[in-house]
Amino acid sequence: MKKVLLVVVFLLLIAPMAQAQAPWTAWLYDSENGEIWQVDQTGAVLNNRILPTVMAHDRYSDRLTVSDDGQRMAYSVYSSSMNTTQFLVYDVASDSMIATYTPPALLIGDSPSITGVAFNRLGTAVAYGYLLESIEWQIVVLDITTNSVIFQISSSDPSVASIVGDFPYTVPIPQSYGSAEVHYTVLPYGTEGPLQLQSFRWDLLTNTVTETVIYNQLQADTLPSSGQVTVALFDERLPNIIDTLMFPIQFNTVQVYDPSVFGRFPVLSNADWSFSAPAFIEGGVRLIAPAYVIPEDRWTYPIIQRNGTIDGYAPIALDRPGNISGTSAGFVYLSNPAAATPSGYSSALYYVNSSVAIDSGLLLWTSDRLVSLAWVGPRTTMESAGLAAWTMLAPPLALASGSTISPADAAPGDGEVGSLTIGGGAVINTTDGDRLNMRSGPGVDFSRLARLADGAQVIVLEGPVAADGFVWWRVRTVDGTEGWVVQSADDVRTLIPSS
Repeated sequence: MKKVLLVVVFLLLIAPMAQAQAPWTAWLYDSENGEIWQVDQTGAVLNNRILPTVMAHDRYSDRLTVSDDGQRMAYSVYSSSMNTTQFLVYDVASDSMIATYTPPALLIGDSPSITGVAFNRLGTAVAYGYLLESIEWQIVVLDITTNSVIFQISSSDPSVASIVGDFPYTVPIPQSYGSAEVHYTVLPYGTEGPLQLQSFRWDLLTNTVTETVIYNQLQADTLPSSGQVTVALFDERLPNIIDTLMFPIQFNTVQVYDPSVFGRFPVLSNADWSFSAPAFIEGGVRLIAPAYVIPEDRWTYPIIQRNGTIDGYAPIALDRPGNISGTSAGFVYLSNPAAATPSGYSSALYYVNSSVAIDSGLLLWTSDRLVSLAWVGPRTTMESAGLAAWTMLAPPLALASGSTISPADAAPGDGEVGSLTIGGGAVINTTDGDRLNMRSGPGVDFSRLARLADGAQVIVLEGPVAADGFVWWRVRTVDGTEGWVVQSADDVRTLIPSS
């Protein structure tokens, strides 16, 4: 009896060490036939459909973009008979196409996989980028509710060309879309591209473009609440063997962009490895970073702690490094081994609860087709709270030019009293009877928790975080309500240190 009690006590002690698992589903996509499957964490198929079109077509886009809530999908179809590409948005709940857009004549009309797409957080608008026959690129923002273009920029716009430069044969790839900003990466078309691509922020309200150091590779992963982004990049500040390679391409570091420090920095480095498509796992507690071991001609999959140490290596096989996505307690990956099928491949979806054990995972779903992992979510319900800081192997690189948010924005200006400190007091400052919105996260799309009156006393808990053109701080009111508020708005300092 005593042994049983001891075992029970031991299990109770170790149980909190495993991450709590939030429910999730995965969307899988067959680009050859436009077929999609929604699979839940038990392996049950919740949905299986063919994406609709409005014209006879030869092919679907290689890439399917899914909204944050998993309910809307954006894709392209191409018709060789009409030499026309159409951009479409499909709604799962209504099982209908809810928005369409036909871009002008595209240079790469028969290769819609090159175009980039990003939904906003609410899934009500989508950014779509493409390259025209005129060698000019464009990004449009489509309002899904009204099916109309509400914002548009072009590489020929003087304000854009002065920042981005006039380089022909480049394609804009939208990577993320906040409430009033689109982050995109410029990809040289028809080349292998440089080791580090250019990343830009398009402010939709002012129609201005600034260069950033956030999305300098296409395969980037973003934590929605904290705004942290991870990418694989070459960093000459750290050991590498790029000069010894026949083809000088190596990504010797895994890096993280953290809005709280206003920069991007390496968290893991290996001179003999080349990383690809790192992903946040376990709600952002750790990373998995596929790495090609150059001297040994093999792949490895290290699990990385936020302090920069490697906890272990996942015994998995990925035929495409991007087919991996994190969950609240682990990660999902899709294997595409060669098989005797019409496509020459098969597909197998696995789930690894890496907070319990780093293993090859549980097989959830299989197909005799070549499919891709389009989405796992919803991400907002899977991100852990109170994440530790990342280690920095080298000083963070700040925004390259013209950013509207910088560390100086979180410091007092002329005539202001002191600076905000974690654990310190602050006072809400508004004018003309206005109240300051307190939100559930650092961004204008997060839900409003309260409206704070002028003179209200708060305690500063966390920050600063740059998002949507504002500097945000998490605060606690006298009645115990906690949420995020902006430091200033409309040239008014809305959060002032109380001492």
